[in-house]
Amino acid sequence: MDQTRELYLDLMKRCLLNLIYLDNEIINETFIPKNFFQKKIIDRFFTSRGLRVVRPGGPPNAENRVEGKDWPAWAHTMIGLKRLDNIQFCLEDIIKNNIPGDYIEAGVWRGGGLFLQEQFLRRMT
Repeated sequence: MDQTRELYLDLMKRCLLNLIYLDNEIINETFIPKNFFQKKIIDRFFTSRGLRVVRPGGPPNAENRVEGKDWPAWAHTMIGLKRLDNIQFCLEDIIKNNIPGDYIEAGVWRGGGLFLQEQFLRRMT
């Protein structure tokens, strides 16, 4: 694979994992009063004003994100950089060895792994 494609795919993987910024991530808080009707009133109050209850999650741990050991609030995948690299390796091997058949993604969270596969295949053809 040429260097431009490799750099593009590396950037794509880091974006999918939200590793390019390593800023604080915001985590949605679910405010659950004991009374269901109180919850509805409070939820309606905030959402009608375009607001939501959140808490800062702190900066993501880059090592955990690479290993796929955290559940990122804003990333498009939680499988980690090593598994994204493995997806790329598998696709390169399939193409290099001209292996016939279909390829399927099973178990999608937010679709980041699938998006990487689609981008990879676009750049390889």
